[in-house]
Amino acid sequence: MGLMVLNASETFPLAMSSREIAELTGKTHGHVLRDIRKMLKNLYHLDDKPKLDQHKIQGVTIEKDDRGYIARIDLDKDHTLTLLTGYNDQARLRVVRRWQALEKTQVRPLSPAELMIAHGQALLAAERDQAEQAERIARLEQRVDLMGSDTGYRTITAYMKQNGIRLPISESRQKGMAAAKLARERGERIGSIPDERFGSVNSYPIDVLDEVFSLAG
Repeated sequence: MGLMVLNASETFPLAMSSREIAELTGKTHGHVLRDIRKMLKNLYHLDDKPKLDQHKIQGVTIEKDDRGYIARIDLDKDHTLTLLTGYNDQARLRVVRRWQALEKTQVRPLSPAELMIAHGQALLAAERDQAEQAERIARLEQRVDLMGSDTGYRTITAYMKQNGIRLPISESRQKGMAAAKLARERGERIGSIPDERFGSVNSYPIDVLDEVFSLAG
């Protein structure tokens, strides 16, 4: 599984990943990514166009998987401590202590060979994280399928999977927007399903999705 690194510094400065922050604070990784996005947009007055990963922010490294999703975000000390202002005392203390431990280990610059080893280890860890995430997503989608069979609702992903439809991510997002628009026009409720990647995703009545995907009748 490939990994694209965006906005990375050539010197690999000391940083803390969003996954480690999630582990230390007890938050889900999706929630930490959401908090980081909100912080960066507020700090640098960013809007949605261009996307966050198209901005070059000193001290921030964004890594994406081969499907185009953000796999993790690495933050330097300033951004890490700024993020913590929104967390409770216990969470802040755990992260601060971990950062202090990281600083103690950085007694000298790494050699080129050590940098290669460290980077390789980071890639392996990211691949393991992605494999675990894919497994969790598969289990979640299975639960969503079961939930949808009882409620008459489906997420875009579950509907496409059930009907053997394969679309690029950009097109599936357009289908989601079309389904939301049609559901609102009809006065039908839009559901919400827990999602490992985004916290939650919308689900729509099957008849709305049939019309959006032109499969009705």
